[in-house]
Amino acid sequence: MILTAAVAAQRVAVLSPESSGRSDAFNLTLINALAREIKMIDPALALGAFRSQTIATPYNMTTAEARAAGAVMGSDLFILTDVRTQRRSSFELKQHYEASAAIYVVSSRTGELVHWAIPRRTAATESDADRDLADTVTELAPELIKTLTAAYHSDLELRAQTTHPPFPTEAEESDPGYRSPIPYNRIKPEYTALADLFGIRATVDIVVDIDAEGNVLRTSIERWAGYGLDESVEKAIRTMNWRPAERNGTKLAKRVLLRYNFTKVDPDDQR
Repeated sequence: MILTAAVAAQRVAVLSPESSGRSDAFNLTLINALAREIKMIDPALALGAFRSQTIATPYNMTTAEARAAGAVMGSDLFILTDVRTQRRSSFELKQHYEASAAIYVVSSRTGELVHWAIPRRTAATESDADRDLADTVTELAPELIKTLTAAYHSDLELRAQTTHPPFPTEAEESDPGYRSPIPYNRIKPEYTALADLFGIRATVDIVVDIDAEGNVLRTSIERWAGYGLDESVEKAIRTMNWRPAERNGTKLAKRVLLRYNFTKVDPDDQR
């Protein structure tokens, strides 16, 4: 009962920015499952408030955009869903339908993507695939409740205790004696198989704290994408060896913002 009371204190919105009959049905099932322990915001009100922000890429938001969206919805966290049913084919199944629901759990306080998942179900017919996908909500709900609880209670305390090196100032960047931190060996983040399967086109922005010895102290994703792309970028950053910032021979700890663009490449275009 203590856990339930703590969870119920938060307000959570579930919505699909690109709303459709398929996504509305899935979201209603998810809302009903979560509402047993969490205070849910009316989905129509949440969607209207979210759309008032005119966010160009709702499944690829910056943390600033996500914080603004959470504020207008009056949520502590919100869940975006991207529900699709697509015809697929494979060696095992010549032709079938795959229903999927990409689920983004976002903190309204920080704008960060705190959890991402994509349940997928296949069936011989489109309607059967949709029905099987809806059945996954029973399995998803307990794990989502745990995720929402952890995000609600832990995030601000951790961020408040963390100090960061500064970003370079305009004066430093115009100073010929200043050099920004750069990697000795650049590593291209992997475009994941899951992103390729769904044809995802996205941008990932990451802030990297680098100390005066060139060590990566910490990273934070400032524009998230899901599909394993955020983790791919972080892995690449931490695999690189870095030269620290330097001003007139003195090594400095600095923050840098890096951007990676991902897009599906047609094999025919590489010929």
